[in-house]
Amino acid sequence: MDIKRRLPELRVVHVTGTKGKGSTCAMVEAVLRASGYRTGLFTSPHLWDVRERIRINGAPVDKRVFIEHLERVHWTLEAAGCDKVAVPAYFKFLTLLGLSIFLDSALDVVILEVGIGGRLDATNCVPPPVAAGVAPLGFDHMELLGDTLPAIATEKAGIFKPGCVALTVGQRADAAAALATAAARAGVPLGVVRPLADYKIAPGAPPVTLGLAGEHQRVNAALAVALAGAFEARAAADGAGPD
Repeated sequence: MDIKRRLPELRVVHVTGTKGKGSTCAMVEAVLRASGYRTGLFTSPHLWDVRERIRINGAPVDKRVFIEHLERVHWTLEAAGCDKVAVPAYFKFLTLLGLSIFLDSALDVVILEVGIGGRLDATNCVPPPVAAGVAPLGFDHMELLGDTLPAIATEKAGIFKPGCVALTVGQRADAAAALATAAARAGVPLGVVRPLADYKIAPGAPPVTLGLAGEHQRVNAALAVALAGAFEARAAADGAGPD
């Protein structure tokens, strides 16, 4: 198993934020899967079964595949361990497990939800994503991310990397400024997504309805549409559209 060497094989959409990063990831996955892409989705937490965190084409990963990769990751880490290197904590282990599964699943796109923050999050081991999005920000995990909204925004924006499409929704002014600074540091422009109402429906198509209630979900849906569109644009430019 050589996850680190193979990570550049993955085409990633990476999402952070405070309010709605998980639902945003789920909507990005649903849009791209409906468009014919073979998808992987990594989110947390789970409700009933840990395999809910690692999905292939919308379904929890097969139990046999999950166990196979769990054993592979466990024994690789066990063999590489020493007194100074502890076994990764739960979320870090699951991140490695998910990446191992995704690398063996011939996927077109992997959608990753960060656990905490972004800059130091376990999921941020991936190379520059195709697109990176920041859902609405608030005060969370302040003991780790900082006690001001700009500090938290800066940590979350750690997923911005050279070459990616960086997107966010409308944020409080000081948080928006911190995100823009972080994007500039990564060498990428920061786009603010349009409201969902601004998107035009094709003639004859049914109106868009969301399966999740609340105005905040329309904000998350707008980010999801923009992220999915950014991925499709890059895939088309690279000649890597769905089969």
